[in-house]
Amino acid sequence: MNVDSMTLARARLALREAIRAFLFDPNVNLVGVGHPEHAGQIAEDELAIRVHVNKKLSGLALEAATEAGYTCPIPSEIGSFPTDVLQGIYHLHQW
Repeated sequence: MNVDSMTLARARLALREAIRAFLFDPNVNLVGVGHPEHAGQIAEDELAIRVHVNKKLSGLALEAATEAGYTCPIPSEIGSFPTDVLQGIYHLHQW
């Protein structure tokens, strides 16, 4: 997918907004821009703000975690780009 310079600039602004919002969220590991996944398939014709979390939460679990200050809800869009929430725990590898 070729991304035009204006779309890329808008994506970078949305990324900055997402980083400001989620950088200090204890459940968030990584925030980036990339192609979203739909039903396990990478959508190469789309760009999304990808938020990597330790544990995906929804419903009552998300409400409880939000009230406890553990995390905050991630909106479905940031800066007109859809969000893609991925679960994973990442560690530094030492050589």
